[in-house]
Amino acid sequence: MKKKMKRAKEAKARWEQEVKGKMEVFVRKLSHQWKLQERIDAANAWATKHPKRTVTMTISALVCSLGLGIVVSLYTPQPNRDIVGEIENVQPMFAGLQSIQNGKNVQVREIGQLTLRGQRLKWELDSLVHIPVKTHQDSMLIVSKYRQLEMIVANLKHQ
Repeated sequence: MKKKMKRAKEAKARWEQEVKGKMEVFVRKLSHQWKLQERIDAANAWATKHPKRTVTMTISALVCSLGLGIVVSLYTPQPNRDIVGEIENVQPMFAGLQSIQNGKNVQVREIGQLTLRGQRLKWELDSLVHIPVKTHQDSMLIVSKYRQLEMIVANLKHQ
């Protein structure tokens, strides 16, 4: 199982390397075709020669973007929300959670009762085993209580 996982991870790493290599080649070809490096260098040279214009253009673009975002958010139709209706729909979930919690409480109580019964049976078994002279009835009682204790332990292990 570990070998399969290792092979799968290695295959995934090889595939990722292949895709990465192909993407690098594609981006490099695209940048050469559009002459991006020359355009970036020309823009940087212009920005170095005209710092005030660059700052003005940058701030103007940011303000326009902010204004456009505000206008779009104000004029986008919002559906009317009924807050009370949404709260009503939550009630069945709370009822379901409450029933789950009640079930857990019942289960914890039953496990506690089962544990107490097992402790009581163990105490009775110990007292029966320590009897120096046992009758047939005592032996039968020991066997039956031991089987009951085994069932309780198995049930507790299962839960």
